[in-house]
Amino acid sequence: MHSWMAGGHMVSGDLRVHWKDSFAVGDPTIDAQHKAFFEDINRLAEALDGDAPHQAAITFYRAFRRDLARHFREEEEILQATGFPDLSAHGAEHEALLASVQGMEEMLRDYPDTADLRLMLRRLFQALIEHVIGEDMRYRPYLRQGSAP
Repeated sequence: MHSWMAGGHMVSGDLRVHWKDSFAVGDPTIDAQHKAFFEDINRLAEALDGDAPHQAAITFYRAFRRDLARHFREEEEILQATGFPDLSAHGAEHEALLASVQGMEEMLRDYPDTADLRLMLRRLFQALIEHVIGEDMRYRPYLRQGSAP
């Protein structure tokens, strides 16, 4: 089994990544949603070894994009309530990540090869981990204190 790095965290060659408490931002709703995304992606990794990997990926990306958009709306509402000063920039990061997920979903129509699906999943893992441990950690002090640090 081989490994690769995503945001400084090891991801096993079987395409699964595990939630770590260090990924938590301090809000129970946001943390539960982040953890659920990791679990969803791990389920997709398992499905890629099944009988219909291409259809599993298409189904996953449709639901993931919808759930991610909902999560971003909820996260931004929470951040607004805390007075997080970089909300506009954070929202722009959300829009870019959603566009990336939509682009991956569209690519699925053209690239049904399982190796391509695995590469796309790795890119999604990397983007998600980098967003959670990079961008989302910037607002952690605001959530933990309920106001500006």
